[in-house]
Amino acid sequence: MLVKMEKFPLFLTPNMREKTRRVIFFPRKKNSISVCVQKTNLFLSLPLIDQARIQLKEEWINIMDNSNYTEDIKQMLLLENKFILKLIDSKKYKRIIEIGCGFGENAFDFAMHYSEIEYIGMDVNHQYISKAKLMAEFKDIKNLHFNKLAANEIEKIFSKLNDLKEKKTLIYFPFNILGNITNINETILKIYEYECDFIIFTYQQNEKANQERQIYYTNCGFKLEFKENLFFSCFSSSNGFVSKVYKKIFMDELLKDETKSYNKFEECLGSIGYIYLMEKKH
Repeated sequence: MLVKMEKFPLFLTPNMREKTRRVIFFPRKKNSISVCVQKTNLFLSLPLIDQARIQLKEEWINIMDNSNYTEDIKQMLLLENKFILKLIDSKKYKRIIEIGCGFGENAFDFAMHYSEIEYIGMDVNHQYISKAKLMAEFKDIKNLHFNKLAANEIEKIFSKLNDLKEKKTLIYFPFNILGNITNINETILKIYEYECDFIIFTYQQNEKANQERQIYYTNCGFKLEFKENLFFSCFSSSNGFVSKVYKKIFMDELLKDETKSYNKFEECLGSIGYIYLMEKKH
């Protein structure tokens, strides 16, 4: 049963609600998103949906639910969104590839608002990609594409793009997705090889950020273990959840530019966030 329309600011777009699911419809204005609220499954009103195929465990639904975010995490994500919008508004990039796009919330926002930009979302989770593809088809968004790929398989996308040099491309790592990726070194080396700019959003390495992460993951229902070493801090649970935040000593080595052909920009993002932007020199 559909209930009344509600509006939320762009940066507060909910991914999923615990008992309530939201199907997102994008208006022409950039400062708000109209949301149609359903009391049943997400995308229930879409045709040809195979609900059994896209069921997720409760904890993994909860981690996509922004009601579980702390206020500091919400602020961090707001600043992340503003930074990406600033890059898009600069008209520098003609294509964005988002690694770890989830259900495509960022992708739908940006692709609908910036029709001149090609947006490619990739995620290793086939359930997320299935939902995103169905929504993109339903909305008939021509500049938006989704791929079921792991981060280190990004070369499969690069190999299909014969205009990488002419069509400036930004690789986008959102909301500490870096901490969920295996073989991250391989992924970064491939990006360097194809000479793309890339941006990484992550957490700061301090007690405050660790506390906020712990509250967030606990709100999602995970039973946590915490480990820390010279290179990263890590929260994990027995059901397979792992989220690392890499320390600066690791990040400096990971982003080491042997060819000296990139400019590196980094700064804090609010009280707990951090950003790395690598831009190819002209």
